[in-house]
Amino acid sequence: MIRVPRSTIEWLLEPSNAMVRAITLEHVLRRRADDPEVREARAAIASSRWVGQIMRGQHADGWWVNPKSCYQPRGEATVWHLQLLAELGAAGDDPRIVMACERFLRQHAMSDGGFACGMHRDRYSEECLTGHMLYTLAAFGRGRDARSLAARDWLLKRQLADGGWNCTPHRAHSSFVSTLGATKALSLMTDRESARAVRRAVEFLLAHRVFFSHVTGRPVRRFWPPAIQFPAHYAYDLLHPLRTLVIARAKVDERLEDALALLEARADVAARWRTDAAPRAMMIERPGRPGKWATAAALAVLAHFGRLTYDEQRDLEHETKPRRARSCGTGASPRLG
Repeated sequence: MIRVPRSTIEWLLEPSNAMVRAITLEHVLRRRADDPEVREARAAIASSRWVGQIMRGQHADGWWVNPKSCYQPRGEATVWHLQLLAELGAAGDDPRIVMACERFLRQHAMSDGGFACGMHRDRYSEECLTGHMLYTLAAFGRGRDARSLAARDWLLKRQLADGGWNCTPHRAHSSFVSTLGATKALSLMTDRESARAVRRAVEFLLAHRVFFSHVTGRPVRRFWPPAIQFPAHYAYDLLHPLRTLVIARAKVDERLEDALALLEARADVAARWRTDAAPRAMMIERPGRPGKWATAAALAVLAHFGRLTYDEQRDLEHETKPRRARSCGTGASPRLG
């Protein structure tokens, strides 16, 4: 259990970072999505510093870095910018985002319904890209597009017997990394088959206690010790799988105890978290110092699982008007519901 001081909540509510403010109001302080302050904060995202900075790098034809592929170079091309814009809460009806999404679908949607990374004739649909980009498209309000529905159907067919997904062909055991994108994406779809698939995927993650082998019970070395990265992209870090479980509306489960305790242990005395790593081409939050994005995301996870208490609870519920911004690090929060 984490006790959150009033000073940390006020820091997150500063108007300098609209997405962090919106996430704090809605998912930490548990305001309704139609609360006027939540709507005001979300409306301010379009004109925020980070969204503006990303959009300034977009070519007039809707792409970033490479007109021939939305995926390559990895971490820099259009796919990665769209994923980050979705994380920042940018509006999907922005004409520039609409143009970029259409470009991605033209270049990367395959006849079988999935999305391919490559640029060559022998390219094939791939679980990670399909999951993460279906989540991105759905976050932008394009979940009912016929091409999004085709991607959903492809993911449903590719779910493995243990409940997850794996990008490596012919593998019977699911990959932790591959499972995240598909789980997030299907969590935003509204049909019963997607809901059933999400329940199976959540059970896969819980059966592995998020970071542990279901055979040996020991941490999976590849992901240990878990860091915090933003934007996470495909990273299986400390927050990404836990955020995915929140998006999937997972319930409190004793098998989450170890992972949540790890997250709590990373907080400093002011209940703030630092980002450990950031892709150089998309550095939103400088590593090594307490960050607003990491803190808002961590608190949203802990709030979802009932592991927060607040100083001066009554005052925090009613006094959330923005205060004068302090010179602190800024960041962004995931779309958590």
